[in-house]
Amino acid sequence: MVDSRVGFIWIYALVVMFATGVIELVIMPVLKSKYLPVLINNANDTLPPAKAAEIVSHMQNIFTVMHYFVYFLIFGLLVYMLLSLFLKEKEQYYV
Repeated sequence: MVDSRVGFIWIYALVVMFATGVIELVIMPVLKSKYLPVLINNANDTLPPAKAAEIVSHMQNIFTVMHYFVYFLIFGLLVYMLLSLFLKEKEQYYV
């Protein structure tokens, strides 16, 4: 039978996955469409061309990593949720 700790882990993981989905579906597109172009324009206007190109490529890489990190986080949470079902600890140790 599933104990209360596993239920808490599942509820917590589902809340975190929902929040991660909101970040991916709402916040990331806004950052990419509104914030990133402003950063690119500021870099191009204020820095020398070689340095600006380097900074812009770093910014685009950061946004790409942020996009993929969401999927790694969701995959890790799914693995943790499944492991919590099969590798649950005995409650007698905590009583």
